[in-house]
Amino acid sequence: MKKSILLLLIILSFHPLFSQSIKSIEFHNQNITDILLVLAESSGVSIIPDETVSGKASFYFSDSTIEEALNRFLSTYNLYYEFTNNYYSVSKIKITYNTATSLVSLKTDGANIESIQISTHQG
Repeated sequence: MKKSILLLLIILSFHPLFSQSIKSIEFHNQNITDILLVLAESSGVSIIPDETVSGKASFYFSDSTIEEALNRFLSTYNLYYEFTNNYYSVSKIKITYNTATSLVSLKTDGANIESIQISTHQG
């Protein structure tokens, strides 16, 4: 299986123009982190999974933008992403802060409590 991912990465590296869209790609029982690596290579953007991202997945990506592909794939496997500083970070944990109410929301589906770290900053 790793050979098939490596072969796909080699083929994609010879693609003349990378853009933020992907061609159709199909995966069968591959590591989620490997799938994200192939998506990053094929779209020319950085995708960085954190330590909560694990497991295997099967998925078919149709021709689409990277954002559409990530939305469909990650929502299927209860994962979240955030786009900051020109890269996508992927996690099983989504944390949002509402400035109007000063409330923090945490959403997760299947993350271990040990992977959630809370720190407070006073500034």
